[in-house]
Amino acid sequence: MPFKENSGRAASPIGPSRHFVSVTPSDTTDLAEGVTRGLYVGGAGAVAIDNDLGEPVVFISGDNQYHPIQTRRIRATGSTAIDIIALY
Repeated sequence: MPFKENSGRAASPIGPSRHFVSVTPSDTTDLAEGVTRGLYVGGAGAVAIDNDLGEPVVFISGDNQYHPIQTRRIRATGSTAIDIIALY
């Protein structure tokens, strides 16, 4: 049977991401694509986010790190990391 791209099942939270978007941090705007499955951070620094519940959190990332977190917003204030990519 041929593989069906959208078989009606939700994507696994631990499975590979299928969609990637470069992020411009904003203090006022949620990510256009919705809640992420994870973030890739290319350049080390702080990443200020609102988690899926809207609570503010700041975490420190190293270079070229993947973080399996769900977030709706990456804030400009408090974020120093660069090359952030949202994974869906």
